Amino acid sequence: MAESRKLSVEQRAELERIAIRNRVKLQYQRMINDPRRPNTGIDPAIERWNFARQNAYSYFKATPKTTVVGLIMGIGLPACLVFAIVKSKTKENERIDKGLQKKPRNYLAF
Repeated sequence: MAESRKLSVEQRAELERIAIRNRVKLQYQRMINDPRRPNTGIDPAIERWNFARQNAYSYFKATPKTTVVGLIMGIGLPACLVFAIVKSKTKENERIDKGLQKKPRNYLAF
């Protein structure tokens, strides 16, 4: 019997929390969607993001890590892409020469 009372008290407390949460949510939605609200709200996260974007070169410091990442992205990645494309074209040309594959039609030539 005592457990059922305790359970009902917990349930009532949970229902009260849900009601409070819903009231706060409704109040926030009304505040956000009010067309007469003055636009004074400044989001600090957006301000930090904009500051970081505008001042990236002022605060950039070349370190070994940034140098390696720059070399990999600037030289390594394009070199790998060129190697993969050349290898696939070579295989395709070999298959065309052996007669295993038709030469693809060039749709860009007029």
